[in-house]
Amino acid sequence: MRRWPLTVLLVTAVPPTSPLVAQSPPPVAASAAPRKQVRAVRLEGTGIKLDGRLDDPAWGRAAWITDFTQKMPHDGAPPTDSLGLALLYDGDAI
Repeated sequence: MRRWPLTVLLVTAVPPTSPLVAQSPPPVAASAAPRKQVRAVRLEGTGIKLDGRLDDPAWGRAAWITDFTQKMPHDGAPPTDSLGLALLYDGDAI
């Protein structure tokens, strides 16, 4: 009896090439929290010193946000560490 070699043909589906198309973001669920916004404050006067201290008068006029939530390990839970964010800018930098 003659044996025929077993041939396996693997076929991979390759989609046709097409230009990249921008996709709109998925709709936001009605129960989702509103997006948070931060307001950048323009520096007036002497500005700030980049020394790691927040005792410059400009930081007192900044719009601080502190109501963050964590993403991992518990999405939406309060953060395990405190965090504050403020944005200041002038004609040269943020």
